[in-house]
Amino acid sequence: MNYEKLGFKCGLEIHAQLDTNKLFCSCPSMLRKEDPDFRVERKLRAVVGETGKKDVATKLEEVKDKLFVYEGYDDTTCLVEMDSEPPHMMSREALMVSVQVARLLNMNILKKVLVMRKTVVDGSNTSGFQRTALVAEDGFVDTSLGRVRVNMLSLEEDAARKIKEEKDKIFYRIDRLGIPLIELRTEPDIKNPFHAVETAKKLGTTLWMTNHVKRGLGSIRQDVNVSIKGGTRVEIKGVQDLKLMPKIIENEVLRQKNIILISKELRKKSSPKLLKKDFKNVSKIFEKSKSFLKGKNVLGVCLKGFKGFISREILPNRRIGTEIADIAKMVGLKGVLHSDELPAYKVSAREVNGVNKALSCGKSDAFIIAAGEIGKCYQTLELGVDRLKQFFKGVPKDVRAARPDGTTAFLRPMPGSARMYPETDLPIVEISDELLRVERVETPEQKFDKFVNMGLGEELASQVINSRKLKDFEQLLVTYKKIKPTELAKMFFGAKTELKKKGITKLTIKNFSELFGLINEGVLSKDSYVEALTMLSKGRSRKVVEKKFGVMSEDELEKLVKKVLKKHGSASFGALMGLVRGEARGRADGKMVFKMIQQLKK
Repeated sequence: MNYEKLGFKCGLEIHAQLDTNKLFCSCPSMLRKEDPDFRVERKLRAVVGETGKKDVATKLEEVKDKLFVYEGYDDTTCLVEMDSEPPHMMSREALMVSVQVARLLNMNILKKVLVMRKTVVDGSNTSGFQRTALVAEDGFVDTSLGRVRVNMLSLEEDAARKIKEEKDKIFYRIDRLGIPLIELRTEPDIKNPFHAVETAKKLGTTLWMTNHVKRGLGSIRQDVNVSIKGGTRVEIKGVQDLKLMPKIIENEVLRQKNIILISKELRKKSSPKLLKKDFKNVSKIFEKSKSFLKGKNVLGVCLKGFKGFISREILPNRRIGTEIADIAKMVGLKGVLHSDELPAYKVSAREVNGVNKALSCGKSDAFIIAAGEIGKCYQTLELGVDRLKQFFKGVPKDVRAARPDGTTAFLRPMPGSARMYPETDLPIVEISDELLRVERVETPEQKFDKFVNMGLGEELASQVINSRKLKDFEQLLVTYKKIKPTELAKMFFGAKTELKKKGITKLTIKNFSELFGLINEGVLSKDSYVEALTMLSKGRSRKVVEKKFGVMSEDELEKLVKKVLKKHGSASFGALMGLVRGEARGRADGKMVFKMIQQLKK
């Protein structure tokens, strides 16, 4: 696709967990696997925001009427997470990391930070809102396709962790609730799907430079905002896999293109004024049905001029009807059918004709029927009709969820300013001169140049910078100064591949510290690092490893070299090196072997 011609616009929202205590209490930022110590049940209700109105997205969440079960731990969660105690002062350490990131991205740091409440009633926060604070603005990051502006850096609290969902209950674990998140938002300066990936990687690497950003699955989350000419901004949540990001963006562009075409056709055949919320009970038609509709409450609504449109494909295997099905799932209803797909699912042609007659549908009309609990049927049809009316205007303003196949599903309407209002339990935080004097962090480019100058080479330097073990590697460099940086890097990052061949997949930083300690002291040769690390990973002590692989004394090496020379004296120098090192089994450094052969071969 020609993205420039399409009027393609794309921006990113990056959320990164900080490796500090929680944002508004001193609880540790750690996730637990054990059974919880307590459970608390609650229901949440939306409140009006600063504008005096309820937000459209929160109203939709409220319709679901779910019961939320919150699980916590006595020793690592507290009353702040349960919203049973006011928040404590904002974490100074989290604020310090925010300042460091803002500087890396050339941003203007605000002098005063005001905490706001963002209404959230999907259960992911016990209070019914998320605390968020703008810290810096107007920065940028340079990419291969030009500068991408980073217009906002916010510090906010992470949501609770969804554990499972039952019919009318959602279970959340509050161990994640309150972990500090840095949110970075870019302007729509991204040129194409692959440029989005490059920008996301660049921002992720920048965040890691602080050594205070968590790594691992779920610790950095990307949301993508996409629009094309004639479409509208759509936010896609949960784009975890960067490899899938281009496909998700391409599909969103295709979806908007298809909806723009459908909208033009729809306006020729119908009007939103003709879509009435005239819901009728058609249960009697299915009293003797062979379908799943038998014995259920069935409500229907006529859709004037919509024949053929409900089945129109907007993405591979996703139709306008699928959007209605997504709404039904949100409400908690499984039984939704439309006339474009009937007769089918054991619904007969006679029953379809009966529904058409009961709803007064003409030849150019369509219908939707919803089966199940009567209240949920009404909610589904009401929201469904509202949804279909939006297609007359064009692309609906949605928040959508990324799916594993690269498509997206309707999540909720795009929220607006009505969900925001000031936090009343916290004072304004001033960014002091002392805080601004916090240690500056190297940019990815500066760190790359530093590693290249150490002798790592560009490929290895790039691997180190993008590794989750960057912080550990830099600490090892400081601790074991007698080992050359290149050799330490090759052992540290090459060990995983070498030991995987031996069936060993788990290595700890303690294993590496013990290994490099032995090499740094000169009692172990780097040539035996694989064998030594194998033993250390199996729990063998430092003394046992030293005894088996300790460096040969000069006398021991001299005896070995004389033995090899006596038997293979006519061999080439390179062959002799290989023979001696083979016999030494990693207990002799290559330089020592070279020097000894050179002396004794004269």
